[in-house]
Amino acid sequence: MKNNFVKIKNRRPVLIEPKIKEKIPLKGMRARIAKKMTQSWTSAPRVAEIVLINMEEAKKCADSKKSEGVTINDLIIRSCALALKEFPILNSAVIGEEILVFDNVNIAFAVALDDGLITPVIPEADTLSLPDVAAKRAEVVERVRNGERTPDLLTGGTFTITNLGGAGIELFTPIINFPQCAILGVGKAIRRPVVDGEGNIVSQLNMYASLVFDHRIVDGLPAAKCLGRIKELLENPSAIG
Repeated sequence: MKNNFVKIKNRRPVLIEPKIKEKIPLKGMRARIAKKMTQSWTSAPRVAEIVLINMEEAKKCADSKKSEGVTINDLIIRSCALALKEFPILNSAVIGEEILVFDNVNIAFAVALDDGLITPVIPEADTLSLPDVAAKRAEVVERVRNGERTPDLLTGGTFTITNLGGAGIELFTPIINFPQCAILGVGKAIRRPVVDGEGNIVSQLNMYASLVFDHRIVDGLPAAKCLGRIKELLENPSAIG
C-alpha cells in the first residue's frame, strides 16, 4: 500500500486541453459589441434598481389597441419617454469632463439579429402618441432586419430599453449602452400570486424591470423616482396617451 501511494504521489500531472470545435473571428459586429461593452463596463460605475410592475392594465390597453399595432413594448417605450421628461438627468451622458443633459428623448431599443445585437432609435419618443410609437418601432425593426444601417436608424439615442421577456428571462441587469446614463431591462410578464389591498392572495400578471444607471451622473434616489414613475405609468396606462 505504501509503495502504491508513492507511485501515485510521484506521478507527473497530465495536462488536459479541451478540443476546439470552432474558431470564430472577433470581428465585424461582434467586435464592435465587444469593444462597446468593455468600454461601458470599465468606464461607468453602475448601479441597478429593480421593481415589480403590475401589468394587468397594460395588457388590457395593448389588447384594446391591437388593431393599431400597439404592443406591450410600445407602452414601455412611451412610459420611459414620459418619465425621462420628468427626470431629465437620466436622459444624459458623460462626454469628456461634462454631463450633457439632452432635450430630445430618443429611445434606443435592443433588437436581436442572427449575428449580434443592434439598438435602433425612436427619435423624440416623448412627442409621439402611443400608435405613432408603435408604427415607428415596427418601421425601424423591419429596416434593421432588412439590413439597413443608416445613421438615422442607429445614432442619437439618449436612453436604451432591452427586453428579454421573449426569451423567458424574468429578471436581469443589462450593461449600460455607453455613454448613455441609463438602460432599462425588462423581463417576462408572468402570473404570480400576490397579496391585494384587502389581504387576499390573488393571481396577478406582473413583470420585473431593472434600471441600471451611471452613478457618476445620478444618485440612487432620483433614479428610483424615475423608475417609480415608469412603474406608475405602466400600471395606469390611461396616462400614457
